[in-house]
Amino acid sequence: MQVVVLSYPGLEQNGTVIVAPLLKEDGIAVVPILHPVVETPSGRRVVAAERMSALSPKLLGEKTGSLTAYEYDISRALSRLFFGN
Repeated sequence: MQVVVLSYPGLEQNGTVIVAPLLKEDGIAVVPILHPVVETPSGRRVVAAERMSALSPKLLGEKTGSLTAYEYDISRALSRLFFGN
């Protein structure tokens, strides 16, 4: 499964990182404000922010790309999820 790491760089030193799964668009009922659609090397994916989890960094595979271009959309989804705005 592909994930996006949401934790601030360096926090993996504490033993966990926060990740959200990247799902195919047909694998989730997309709510645009909560589910940013992003382009990855393996195609279009949906960030399922409400399914985020803490993982050991040892469970992460190789980095395949960056979603920096979607940082605003992802942070907006997290804000909506936690604060309703």
